Amino acid sequence: KNTNFLVDLSGAGVPPARARKNISSIFSTSKPTKVAVIGMTITMKVMAKFVISAAGIKNFKFFESEKEALSWLNK
Repeated sequence: KNTNFLVDLSGAGVPPARARKNISSIFSTSKPTKVAVIGMTITMKVMAKFVISAAGIKNFKFFESEKEALSWLNK
């Protein structure tokens, strides 16, 4: 089954190490087909790339808006 994730980090700060580990675990377990991320600063993008890549997810992308992200997820 294909599972896609839309992750909205608007207003979120930099997550602590424990949170990053939990997120990586969720992605590793659920094996999403696509992950779209919105609402991130440059620093958060770097961390997100690391966490998502560490979970073995290759098909992820960052977006400025939810509309763009949903359009990509639904392709």
